[in-house]
Amino acid sequence: MAARASGLVDGLQGGAQSGRAIPLRLGHEDGCEFGMHGVVSEIFPPERVVYRECMDGQAGESVVATVLVEPVGQTWLTTTSVYASREVREMVLKSGMKRGIAASYERLDKLLRDLGRQAKEKGAGGR
Repeated sequence: MAARASGLVDGLQGGAQSGRAIPLRLGHEDGCEFGMHGVVSEIFPPERVVYRECMDGQAGESVVATVLVEPVGQTWLTTTSVYASREVREMVLKSGMKRGIAASYERLDKLLRDLGRQAKEKGAGGR
């Protein structure tokens, strides 16, 4: 089952800034969707973004920090989520989130490979 997500990148288009709201729609290829919303807490392009998120209709929020580093010619992405309680964390883990995140990162890997290949082809054609 592949997951799909939209909203975060769209929500950050046009200049992300602290305090900016981020609408998120997440779902599965089977059509099941749910919404989340968040607010950017801090942003340091292109290295770091921190935001708070909450599932629509649910109490409590998590804090998510995404950090990009490039130690040796490769970009490493680390995302850390902090939940309000251990119980909330366990509920999230049981929700199938791990499969959805894995599928999302697989799609991101493919997208980045395709973009890299397109850039190389464009560069080779321009010589």
